[in-house]
Amino acid sequence: MNLLIFSDKDPVSFQSKRQLLWLLEFIQENYKEITIEMKDSFDSFKINYDAVLIHGYDTKSIKKLRKNCPSAKLLLLNPGLLTFYRDKSLTRKQKIKSILQKNVIEKNIDAILVRSVPWSKVVKQNTNIPVFEWMDFEKSVDPFPKKSIENNPVIIGYHGNPHHLIDKFSLNGAPALEMLYKDYDFVFYVLSNNTKTIKENFNFNFPIKFFEYESANFNHVIKSFDIGVTPAMSSEDSINETNIYIRNANRTLTLLAKGIPSVTSPLPQSKLDLKGGVHTLFAITTEQWYESLKLFIEDKNFYKKISENGYKLVEENFCVGNASIRLIDILKEVLDEN
Repeated sequence: MNLLIFSDKDPVSFQSKRQLLWLLEFIQENYKEITIEMKDSFDSFKINYDAVLIHGYDTKSIKKLRKNCPSAKLLLLNPGLLTFYRDKSLTRKQKIKSILQKNVIEKNIDAILVRSVPWSKVVKQNTNIPVFEWMDFEKSVDPFPKKSIENNPVIIGYHGNPHHLIDKFSLNGAPALEMLYKDYDFVFYVLSNNTKTIKENFNFNFPIKFFEYESANFNHVIKSFDIGVTPAMSSEDSINETNIYIRNANRTLTLLAKGIPSVTSPLPQSKLDLKGGVHTLFAITTEQWYESLKLFIEDKNFYKKISENGYKLVEENFCVGNASIRLIDILKEVLDEN
């Protein structure tokens, strides 16, 4: 099998690009029967590819790849506005764009890959193109899980999209941290992009330290967390928003790969992948955030249990080897190989 991965995304800004680089390396080392390469431009196409995995929706890239690889099967990872084709919250301009994107995809793409069961259900309602559930994953786990709080003051950390912090966590999670700071000494670490905007819109009565993705050492900052927070919901009704409903537990899995326990939102896919009280604690309300964070600080045995269980879960189910097996199975099905 000759496979091309096409991605022009920045690996600093896009975890999904970093994942594809891990995947490339793993398949090259472990599947000698597969010829795989990655390109970020259209400079040269020397191989007659059997399949092309396209990272993210881009009209020009899809059309060029179809033209340059006429016999290849094109698989689209993350189908852009096709996901929101029936979403009533779209503006008129967004609706027109979604129609145009749907037309380009259905004319040129052979299969779509998404990273959660809910996402698959949504996209399948919007197109007749085959939709496959892939997965989010880590390159590997750390040599050992964290097992205990190591910092004084405690470091509670967030990494991810600025808007989840500003729009979701501000409503219930941040007030919980204010309550917590009355009883416990901690520092809140924020690792994100556009931290200037966060500073302007996220002002609460506890100490905060900001790290910008482009200038920070991602792994070093994450490893310094004692406890993680991975919010995506501000209320139970949040899952009625398509972009929330389709999300998975990728940020939590990144932390658990290092044995860092976290409090997270009970997204549908998160509840499929993680068990509350076993791999994480779920929270929506201020009281739930407060009590969950307090439990991790006070109960050393519970902290250790979540650290070890979550670490083992990622090690056995959510590393690049698992993702490679799943992707190869999808490719074989698309190519109709035995």
